[in-house]
Amino acid sequence: MMHCFARCLIAKHCLGYFASLFVFLTPIGCRPSQPQIADSASRFLNVSMTDRGQPNQILAQGRIQPAKGLIRIGAIPGDKVEQVLVQPGQTVRQSQPLIILQSQRLRALELEAATLRLEEARGMRQAKQQEAELAIDAATLKLQAAEQMLQQSNSQLGLARKGGEQVDSLGRQIALLQKLRDAPLTRAAIGTIELEAKKNELTKVTSISEQTLLAAEQALEMSKLQLLQSQKNLAAANESRKIVDQATPIASLEKQIEILKLQSEQAYVLSPIDGVVVNVNVEHGERTAQLPLLELADLSKMVCVAEVHESDVAKISIDDQAEIRSSALARPLKGRVQRIDRVVGSAQLRSPNPMARSDFRSIPVWVEIDADDIELAAQRLQLQVDVSIHKFR
Repeated sequence: MMHCFARCLIAKHCLGYFASLFVFLTPIGCRPSQPQIADSASRFLNVSMTDRGQPNQILAQGRIQPAKGLIRIGAIPGDKVEQVLVQPGQTVRQSQPLIILQSQRLRALELEAATLRLEEARGMRQAKQQEAELAIDAATLKLQAAEQMLQQSNSQLGLARKGGEQVDSLGRQIALLQKLRDAPLTRAAIGTIELEAKKNELTKVTSISEQTLLAAEQALEMSKLQLLQSQKNLAAANESRKIVDQATPIASLEKQIEILKLQSEQAYVLSPIDGVVVNVNVEHGERTAQLPLLELADLSKMVCVAEVHESDVAKISIDDQAEIRSSALARPLKGRVQRIDRVVGSAQLRSPNPMARSDFRSIPVWVEIDADDIELAAQRLQLQVDVSIHKFR
């Protein structure tokens, strides 16, 4: 209370001093009348008292900005601007190209070359796969033929062994005839010629049976060898088929194309949001640098960030009404307190009132501007304004 009273005394003292000096330095013919001096003093006094506000108001300096802030878009330094596709004030959609860089042509050629190599590799792999498939089919057919031959060899061996049974039967017949021939009572019934004929037939059948059995056994062994070779050939053909898939660099070429596509996309400066182009800072032929190429903003929702004295923040509540004024605005803007930050820091906005304090610590208070005033607020981005918050407690 004493502090405010002292400030008022100092203001009145300074006002009197400046008014006297003004009257003294003004020529007689140009001196204003006493009502004019009183009106000037009144206006100066009102300005000096503005920061105090009314009992139910809290005054602060603020800045108008989009709710999501300004988006500054850059590019890799060292590239060159080939074409600027937008201009300030233009509405853009998300992923819409904004700027084309010179590296886009190089990336497009590299991508085209990589795509051709990929197509050639795929064609080569397809041809090798077909060859491998034919080799597999041929090996499969040979394996089936070897299996059939083995089956036939087993059948022939069975028949050859049945020929051995015939030899045994003839041997038993000859032994019986020889016994009858040796017996005195039956000797006359068995002739020598008949016995010799049986022995000759046995010799012949034995020879044929042995040859057939040997041939059947040899054929069986050959069939087994052919079957084993056919199995190996089929396994080798299947392995070659796998090698064809692994040896062809399809996967590496596909990854290379993915990388080139990403690099090609980087050669286009795309819009990350639906919004409005606020500033374009480059022209055709300029080199990209660390500075942003352009600035975008979503102007569908506007806020005013007020720097409120730390001692006044406790008096503010969410949804408190706020009024925003500036000589650059056609009318005051209305809004409500949306957010109160927690971080305390030095005030960044200096009040136009020379009597206002500038060394205080403040807390950002976000005021959401009413929908009816968004269009007007969007015309003055980053404008410093006077904010009056109407507190209810």
